[in-house]
Amino acid sequence: MRSTSSSAHRSRSARTTSRSPRRWPTWRPSQSCSSARWNSRTSRTASWETALTSRILVEQVKGVLAERWNASVDDAFAAFRSYARAHHLRLSELAARIVAGDFDTAAIPAPARPGGHQD
Repeated sequence: MRSTSSSAHRSRSARTTSRSPRRWPTWRPSQSCSSARWNSRTSRTASWETALTSRILVEQVKGVLAERWNASVDDAFAAFRSYARAHHLRLSELAARIVAGDFDTAAIPAPARPGGHQD
């Protein structure tokens, strides 16, 4: 019984030595844990800033369109969103173009007024 156990042990050890060794990524001094955390925070901060900027632009356009069409902000946003979807545009990109003056808002159909008629 003992001989079977030791032969099994030998064959198991022979199998492990024939395997290629694991390769672990090498540590680089420039990539310490603290710098990785810093990069992560910086990346998150940049993402939040981009999202906030996009949101501000969309809110500005909602106000501009509502004023131009004499409509509610919700109706203006619905028309704005509908146009962006129909033309496969991101809201933030379309809003940036409108705010920059690179897009004529007359291309966006005004929402229907209560009572069924438009100007």
